[in-house]
Amino acid sequence: MNDFPAGHSSLYQFLYYWQTLISGVLALIAAIITIMKLSEQIQVQERQHTETRQSKAWAARAMLLLCLSAISKYTSEMALWLLDNNRERPNSPDEVIKILVEKIEFLPANASKKIFEIIKQYQIMEARTRTRDRQTNDHIYEFSYLRALADSLFEFAREETNQVQEREPTRDNMVCALDGMLGLDRYHHQHVYDQVLERINRAPRHA
Repeated sequence: MNDFPAGHSSLYQFLYYWQTLISGVLALIAAIITIMKLSEQIQVQERQHTETRQSKAWAARAMLLLCLSAISKYTSEMALWLLDNNRERPNSPDEVIKILVEKIEFLPANASKKIFEIIKQYQIMEARTRTRDRQTNDHIYEFSYLRALADSLFEFAREETNQVQEREPTRDNMVCALDGMLGLDRYHHQHVYDQVLERINRAPRHA
C-alpha cells in the first residue's frame, strides 16, 4: 500500500523517484537563462563602452584640429618675437597643451605618439627661450621642427586620412613649416631665413 493519492499514484510515484533529477534539470535551465541574460547585459555594456569611447575619439579629433592651429600660431608668434627685440613675448598656449594631454588616450597609437613628440618639443622650446641667451637661428630652426610636427597631423585631424606620418619631418616638410611660420616676414629677415634653411639642408634627420 502506498501514500500516493488515488488515481494519481503513477504520476506522484514518478515525481517522487525522479525529483532529484528534475530539480537538477530545472536548476540547470535556470542557470542557462541567467547566463544568457548576463551575456546579453555584458554585450550591451560593451557596446555602450565602445560607442562612448568612439564618441570621445571623435571629440578628441575635433579638439586636435583646434589645438594644432593654436600651436602653429604660437610658432609664428615666437619666431617673430625672436626676430624683433622690441616685441613682447607671446603668451604660451599652456591650456592647449593641457587639452592635448587629456585627449591623447582617445586617439590611435600613431597619433598619440606624434602628439607626445609635439608636447616634448614644446616643453623644450619653452625652457630654452626663457633664458637670456637668445639664439635666434637655432631657436627658429627648432620652432620650425615643432611646426612641422604639428603640420603632420592636420590631415588626420581633418579626417582626410587615418594615417599619420611616423618618420621625422623631411626637408620639404621643414621648409614648408619655416615658410608658413615666417610668412612674408621672411623677406625682411632673409639672412636669418637662409641660415636656418642651410641648417635644414645639412641635418641628416630631414633627408
